Amino acid sequence: MNRALLLTRVVFGFLMVYLHGIPKLMGGPERWQRLGSSVTGSLGIDGVNVFFGFMAMMAETLGGILILLGLYTRISASFLAFTMLIAFSGHLARDGFAGSEKPLLFLVYFISLILSGAGSFSIDKIWRKK
Repeated sequence: MNRALLLTRVVFGFLMVYLHGIPKLMGGPERWQRLGSSVTGSLGIDGVNVFFGFMAMMAETLGGILILLGLYTRISASFLAFTMLIAFSGHLARDGFAGSEKPLLFLVYFISLILSGAGSFSIDKIWRKK
């Protein structure tokens, strides 16, 4: 079981950072503005688009790295689960159920990490032994 947690943590953490976090990081404030407006527009909130986009980028980049390492796993998974819940609801409204599959899969995975923790092969586990 712990090897399975390690494998999925490394794969999902890498995918989150490489496919989602880094492109948003490299896109800078213009990308964060677009991303944030897709969230805030549906909620009726104005003026914080860059902030929401920046927070999504941080969750996906830093959170993905922490998941990969097994460091602060439950906290990181909580931020990522919230981010994926927002992404899922946005994709569901725009693209229907079939178009929202990827954020749903990430959401379910991050919820499972919140419940299970990182497993034995993680920095979290090493730090708990001390």
